[in-house]
Amino acid sequence: MWNKGLHLLTNEAMIADLRAVHAELGYINQDAYRDRGQYASCTLKKRFGSWLDACAAAGLESRSDPRRHAQQIEREPRRCLGAGADHLFQAIKADPSHRICDACKRRTAPDAWDRIAVADGWEVVGA
Repeated sequence: MWNKGLHLLTNEAMIADLRAVHAELGYINQDAYRDRGQYASCTLKKRFGSWLDACAAAGLESRSDPRRHAQQIEREPRRCLGAGADHLFQAIKADPSHRICDACKRRTAPDAWDRIAVADGWEVVGA
């Protein structure tokens, strides 16, 4: 529809574009629509009142990208080998090098530089 030289979008055109992005990806959220959609997501928000209302008008459910969900990491109880520690902690099952708990790692780090390395997943050896 045209009005004084300005193109006015219809609700149906926006809903069709929203459904097309959903059909392409298998899910819909604002980030995905910003990347793949024909219109700005803020245009849909203004027209329908909110992003969720726009999705509801299209008969879709907005949700996060399924690839962003963290994988479940299997853990098992292990005895901590830290200095003076006599307790169990939840270790990553597939990681045989995970032998000391985070609390003991922080206690054995002699200076701030080693604490940074410990925070990145390195173990302090010989401290």
